[in-house]
Amino acid sequence: MKGSYRSPKRIRKKKSAASRFMKIARNPFAWGGFLFVLCGVGVWYGAAFSEAAQVKTVTVSGAATLKQEELESAAWALLPRQVLFGRTASILLVDTGAVQEGILRYDPIISDVTLRRSIWGRALRFHIQERTQEARWCQQECYSVDKQGVVFRATASREDPILVVSGIERAELGARILEEQVMAPLLAFSDLLSHSAIFQTELISIESLDPSQREKAVARSSEGWDIFFDLDSDIDWQASKALAVLEHKISKEERRRLQYIDVRFGDQAYMYPGDLTN
Repeated sequence: MKGSYRSPKRIRKKKSAASRFMKIARNPFAWGGFLFVLCGVGVWYGAAFSEAAQVKTVTVSGAATLKQEELESAAWALLPRQVLFGRTASILLVDTGAVQEGILRYDPIISDVTLRRSIWGRALRFHIQERTQEARWCQQECYSVDKQGVVFRATASREDPILVVSGIERAELGARILEEQVMAPLLAFSDLLSHSAIFQTELISIESLDPSQREKAVARSSEGWDIFFDLDSDIDWQASKALAVLEHKISKEERRRLQYIDVRFGDQAYMYPGDLTN
């Protein structure tokens, strides 16, 4: 009986790391790839840290209340960013969104920031918009409020003729005490009355607005009587009804007894006391 015969297995010698490296080193494509990566690293390093790539000028326009020099210093301080092991203010790597947000947070009076970047000029140009006072909000101190309902500046005097928004308990600088869709009808109602003939000739003014109840906002006059109106109804029509009462239904003498006019319902305006009619 013949025994089975197996040929011995061929044992392959493992290639050493040195031999593998030499094989790669003899490959021209490998050298090409290495040089490409090396060039890319060099270009990236130049873009990040080369003096020729750093921001050269920063300018800020649009400031009326704030000082331009201080804004520009604040912008410079926001430019450097950490890249690997160093910080850079490269014009190519500036985080424009973060810088704009930083300028926007610099002072509550700033409502908007736009930024233009000039790569070849290595320049950043900021343009800011400042809030303007449309009303005051008073607690222990009085604060300026803009048309968007944002508290942005402490005012020096309670004698400021700008109307007062009341019915708000607390707020901080930069906080929105009223939504814009509330401020807009409030200011519109006040403007329609304040610019009317009777308010101008009789020297009546709207001194405060209380929007704490949307369906029963209150405009208080300098003579002490109130007008109740609805923020969600037609502001022009409600102002017209109030003016019709003041111009045609009651006299100047009768206004001394007037407590309020309610213009929220239908085509009528209701007065209290109700016996104030010519």
